[in-house]
Amino acid sequence: MRDITFRTIGATAVLVGLALAALSQTWSNEPAPVEIVTGSTAATSSPTTEPRPTSTAGITPFEYRIGLLSDVTTDNFWTYYGKEPTSWNAYVLGATKPALYGIDPATNTLIADLSDSTPPPEPTWDANGWHVWIPWKEGLYWSDGSPITPEDMVFTFDTVRRLHLGGAWLDSYPPNATAMIAETSDRIRIDFDHRPGLGEWPFALGLAPVMPSHVWLSVVEQSASAAELMTADASADVSGGPLDIIERTGSRIVASVDHRRSDSMVDTVVFEIFDTEAEAADALAAGDIDTILNPRGLSSQVAERLSSVDGVSIERSPSNSV
Repeated sequence: MRDITFRTIGATAVLVGLALAALSQTWSNEPAPVEIVTGSTAATSSPTTEPRPTSTAGITPFEYRIGLLSDVTTDNFWTYYGKEPTSWNAYVLGATKPALYGIDPATNTLIADLSDSTPPPEPTWDANGWHVWIPWKEGLYWSDGSPITPEDMVFTFDTVRRLHLGGAWLDSYPPNATAMIAETSDRIRIDFDHRPGLGEWPFALGLAPVMPSHVWLSVVEQSASAAELMTADASADVSGGPLDIIERTGSRIVASVDHRRSDSMVDTVVFEIFDTEAEAADALAAGDIDTILNPRGLSSQVAERLSSVDGVSIERSPSNSV
């Protein structure tokens, strides 16, 4: 049986306090990543639905630059979550999709995202079986301005079932969940064939990523298999999390921070991809990037070298392991 590692990408020191913890489930056995940072990081806070300007008069927008040692392998979130759950894909794509809940890395507890209920509702039983009713937080939007609705989660659930998606999709939408119904614009119901355990609710369905139905419905309807969906063009996809990928040029990926979804002081996150650890270390020492993320840690030689650079600290980061 696969060893499922729950990882958060988002509201942590990795992305300098982005407020929403975006979950990615992988079946990687990699150790917790090491983060190398310069200076202090911004504080985190709960997600907000109120828009916040990216900058104010007289204040320069804050760009945070992250060094990665490998490129992403896909820009299709279905693919990343289904069969290519690399740490590098998770760093870049993980925070682009919402879920009912996220994980606060400081307390290792669930925090409401799309759900309007904390703690998560308990399963209840009636003559028709076991159910969970979740109040939906209204006033949240995809990056193109379309509202995020319970129908988006129902669409994601139905897609997993119809196309028999595997990998983390099946883990996040487990077979024990027999139906998902958007009862109203502010409430969703999940039906189960028996009382769900914590691994099913809330620590699977509560953390399952939600996809935008208005972008993907026609693609899914034309896909005869999971393989077709995972090779589909994802250029029209939108973000519903704190990060929105807005530019890709060579070894540089730029994401804007949606301040309706995050109270971070960061306005833009730039991922710089390096061929070697030494090149990334040179860039950090020169001040060209602010941090290096490496899920495998640093070599002793590079760590020793960087520890002697003024303004650089080496930290064991809790931000991607829960």
